[in-house]
Amino acid sequence: MQENLAGVRVVKAFSRMRHEIARFGQANDSLMAQNIFAVRTSSVTMPLMLLALNTAVVAAVWFGGLRVKIGDFQVGQLIAFINYLGMSLMALIQVSMMVVRVARAAASSERIEQVLNETAEISNYTPRDSKSLKDIKLNGRLAFENVSFTYRSGEREPVLRDISFVAEPGQTIAILGATGSGKSSLVNLIPRFYDVSGGRVTLDGIDIR
Repeated sequence: MQENLAGVRVVKAFSRMRHEIARFGQANDSLMAQNIFAVRTSSVTMPLMLLALNTAVVAAVWFGGLRVKIGDFQVGQLIAFINYLGMSLMALIQVSMMVVRVARAAASSERIEQVLNETAEISNYTPRDSKSLKDIKLNGRLAFENVSFTYRSGEREPVLRDISFVAEPGQTIAILGATGSGKSSLVNLIPRFYDVSGGRVTLDGIDIR
């Protein structure tokens, strides 16, 4: 929801309303399923625990009262036993509440696992003529040579297409464009936060890869 509200102009500019609505609905359905499972678990376990607690107390009072009546048991011992029984069963109720919390955390744990298992899209590029930064004296001449870029392979419309320019050392370049036109994407190609889909970015004539 926050992403869609913050980036509503970008969503509308790229006509991604239906896609975002579907993605939002999928996230809501997943959250609803997890919550329904948690509520159902709670609605079953809590009454069972309370039934066990009350049944145990009634049984203790009943049988303990009979023992007290015939003189085999003291009233204080019966009260202490009931208190200990209540403390033990309250601990079981806390365990049942933990089951509910674990169920609600399942969706988050799955998402965290997806992030941790995500493979990096940027792969090492080691041709025969690769160079180490320690062996290069950089002047700072940056060049984009027919650079094209798409965030996902197979997309029809690239974010950037055939971009070419040169930034000499000390020169200031202004990149202008509307929201969603690819300004940030272009800048992110320089430190290789993403790799180009076509063309190359060079620093002093050396491909940054």
